[in-house]
Amino acid sequence: MAAASSSNCPFLAGGMLTERMFFVGREDEIRFIIQNMTNAQPTSVNIVGDRKIGKSSLLHHIYQTYEERVPAYGRQPQDFVVVYLSLKSANCRKPEDFYQAVAQEFLSRASVQANLDLSQPLQVTPFDVHSFSQAMGKWKQAKVLPVICLDDFEELLEANSPFDDPFYDNLRSLENLSQLMLVIGSRKKLQDYISRQSGRTSGFFNVSQTWRLQGFSPAKAMDLVRLPGVNNPALSEERQNLAIKWGEGQPYLLQLAGKCLWEAQTHNQSDEWAKRRFEEDAHQVLRSRNYGRMIFMAIGRIGSWGQNLGDTADDWGNFLKGMITLVTFSLLLLGIVKWQDFAGFMQQSLNEILDNAQTKEEDNKE
Repeated sequence: MAAASSSNCPFLAGGMLTERMFFVGREDEIRFIIQNMTNAQPTSVNIVGDRKIGKSSLLHHIYQTYEERVPAYGRQPQDFVVVYLSLKSANCRKPEDFYQAVAQEFLSRASVQANLDLSQPLQVTPFDVHSFSQAMGKWKQAKVLPVICLDDFEELLEANSPFDDPFYDNLRSLENLSQLMLVIGSRKKLQDYISRQSGRTSGFFNVSQTWRLQGFSPAKAMDLVRLPGVNNPALSEERQNLAIKWGEGQPYLLQLAGKCLWEAQTHNQSDEWAKRRFEEDAHQVLRSRNYGRMIFMAIGRIGSWGQNLGDTADDWGNFLKGMITLVTFSLLLLGIVKWQDFAGFMQQSLNEILDNAQTKEEDNKE
């Protein structure tokens, strides 16, 4: 399939994807979030994943598209107000700032501006934990569920953070009363952030449904490298296949590969040029590794060292002695075996080798 001529690159390498037309895949994840949102008793969701896996893009896409999705679950768009808030970009250094930032996001939505029952409770001064809780209660009376897509959650968990257990307990109380739903993006599961050392023991960290974000399936990876669409892909078929190979199923790497190959195609550069550009930024993502193969090869190397120490590839007795020597030396370095014991072991092994050599020499003479 030939590439479509286009002056605009459809691939975004870095940052959050905000153009709906270029969002690919994640149907299962979207279904999981929307189902938890539209249930009779909504449940907060924790989207977990490594850097550059697409958490922010997913959360922002929910914010962009929920109104057209909820009717399929028997609900109306006016039953919900969804906002997206990145704690990395928002000025949320203390709870009061957090509540104010959330209020401003809600007030920016047209459906809230048009409904005094929703907007007035958010305009109280000062807007603190008490005001926030009261506002969420009034939204519940108006039969509207506020949903906050809360990205970069680690920003609240820094050392000496003012966001303490009472802050989280209040959020949990609102969740339990179905007055608030959170869709939280984080690198680790919320449960993993609980510890007495950090001072976080709130039950808030145990109430969310967890979904771990993975890389793309081969089919979804192909959909991505065919952007802006299967009927008019920006990349030639050969370069689509290269992008699949370089991307290893990781959304960021696929986007980066597509971008570099598109630039090479547009500016008449070689695939090698694109590969060099790709490798300059690909280090930002942990590359997938075949750990089974790595372990197998490591065992093979250890066996080879053992054979070399045993001085023969066919003599399993010597092979085992070589392995024992290698293990004993490792224990010596760890301080588990004493030097004098190791010296005695080596002396014994040397004597056995000399005895074997003498025996072989006598056999050869006979």
